[in-house]
Amino acid sequence: MQSFGFGDVLDISVINIRCFGSRLLRAGAWLLMLWGATDVKAINSVARFCTFTNGTGRPWSQVTPLTSTTPRGSVLWERGVALNVNYAYAGPSGAAHELVSTGHWGPGTTLSEGIAPTNIDGIGLKINVRSSDGQNRTLLQPPLPVAVEKESVQYDSAAAQARGSTLTTNYVQQLILTVAPSQLPAGKLIVERVAGSSQLTLYAINLLKGQVGFGSSVDIPIDNRPSGVCRVPYLLMGPAIINMGDGGGPIEIPNTCNVQTYKTIPVQLGRLSLNDFPQMGATSMPVHFAIELSQCAANAKPVITFNDRYGPSVNPTVLTLEPT
Repeated sequence: MQSFGFGDVLDISVINIRCFGSRLLRAGAWLLMLWGATDVKAINSVARFCTFTNGTGRPWSQVTPLTSTTPRGSVLWERGVALNVNYAYAGPSGAAHELVSTGHWGPGTTLSEGIAPTNIDGIGLKINVRSSDGQNRTLLQPPLPVAVEKESVQYDSAAAQARGSTLTTNYVQQLILTVAPSQLPAGKLIVERVAGSSQLTLYAINLLKGQVGFGSSVDIPIDNRPSGVCRVPYLLMGPAIINMGDGGGPIEIPNTCNVQTYKTIPVQLGRLSLNDFPQMGATSMPVHFAIELSQCAANAKPVITFNDRYGPSVNPTVLTLEPT
């Protein structure tokens, strides 16, 4: 300890700073103790009062154009659908639980490789699930539904017990060509519904954690404890399957042709002078050229339009010449 004699000058500013620093250190230690005492703790619970909501359904997008050479089994169109299951917590539980999303095609019309027939003979609907374990799973037609998504049922100690959460399952719908293009029916191909008697059956089920794994068959429990525990089925048939998640609806599959758009087609118009155009609207002699189409589907009705490279014209039937 430093001592001071008569006549020594005390540096009060240094003493004050040191004392103030000591108080800061003590305050900092108290704050750390307070923070440690309020750590968030995950509390196990049970999911109950489950309700399905449509979530977000994306629009259909073309994957493979339908031409005369499109291979059987091709994915023509597809769309993603996120279905949500909202649930409430039932309060603290001694055991850990999971909310499990399951699904399968129910009995009825026999499905091959999980592809359901639609109102258009030769075009089927396939439903896959992009599970959070990184696997893609096709919904098939086994006797029991299969676990395709799940999450732990827990809440933190700082949240109100009455609050709940949402389990989201990501589905992908695909329209599949199941016959040769030449065997498709004549006329417009508008897919409106799933045909036959099989229905899409989805469930939200509260189970003990680890009781089932991804891809495992799930036997639906029959108990109802605690009251409202999640045992919820979600059944879809006909047009509701096409429109699951909203934003789907009827989808028209165009019959198309292939055209070599990368190919330059020179058209020799000849050498012309202003005298060849005596008045407004006068034209030169026509020059014929051909655009070759190939692999046209049986019902294709191609329409060709031109975009003006050098700017829009007042007359949509007239293209602008390259400026010089």
